[in-house]
Amino acid sequence: MTLQNRGQMASAAMLSPAANAPVMQSPSAAIDTISWSYSLLGPEPAGLQVQLCSSSNRCQQLDAAQGQTRNFFGQSAQSSFRLVFGVEGQGRLNPPLRVVSQQVIVNYH
Repeated sequence: MTLQNRGQMASAAMLSPAANAPVMQSPSAAIDTISWSYSLLGPEPAGLQVQLCSSSNRCQQLDAAQGQTRNFFGQSAQSSFRLVFGVEGQGRLNPPLRVVSQQVIVNYH
């Protein structure tokens, strides 16, 4: 995913459990914690904002390229998530923001 301009938000497709994942056989499974990580090609631009958002549009601002949260505790573990990226300000980003990897791991009970 590439972001060319400040003042805009962008995300990749929702990250969802595979259809054959064990959690999909357990409709009552609930989230305990979520771990995330992402990496950028190049340095982090000033004003970078990243959010972890669920398919129900509940979002949490992230303050690091990797970490863990309990903010989604109790929500269905079958939920989908996405990372949303933006850079404060206006004008073109030079170089553009390039997200080269992203991962979301849901721990559930």
